[in-house]
Amino acid sequence: MPVIVYLDETGDHSLELVDKDFPLFALAMFICEESVYNQKIVPAIYQFKMDYFRHEAVIMHSRDIRKAQNDFRFLSNRKVRDGFCERLNQIMQGLDYTLIVSVIRKQKHKDKYGDFATNPYDLAMTFCMERLLPLLEDKEQNRVQLIAESRGRKEGR
Repeated sequence: MPVIVYLDETGDHSLELVDKDFPLFALAMFICEESVYNQKIVPAIYQFKMDYFRHEAVIMHSRDIRKAQNDFRFLSNRKVRDGFCERLNQIMQGLDYTLIVSVIRKQKHKDKYGDFATNPYDLAMTFCMERLLPLLEDKEQNRVQLIAESRGRKEGR
């Protein structure tokens, strides 16, 4: 059964100015069989969004959720936030998928490799791809669709 892979990152990949409040860059691959995605994941997340937002167009940005901002302002109410997180956790625990996540501690990487430090996005992508390949080989899949979240114009370059 063919798998599909979604990519998303958190943190910025710059080594020039390392944010002391978020000194990491992480890249995650969400991997699942296409049939599981279409038949289970999409309906579960659709219903979740409809229950909380009454439409499915909301983007589930972790920063907005954590900071209770933008579409997630209602999460400033602790009781509502707890219920939201519990429901989302239940959905995620009940679905069949694999995560591959690479986290780069940017300052440690910079300190160790100096001018030869690899861009954290490139390094994280390499680590994730190295772990994805055996998974694809086990499934005898020699092609995969990678879907990456759109980044900002500057980051996309």
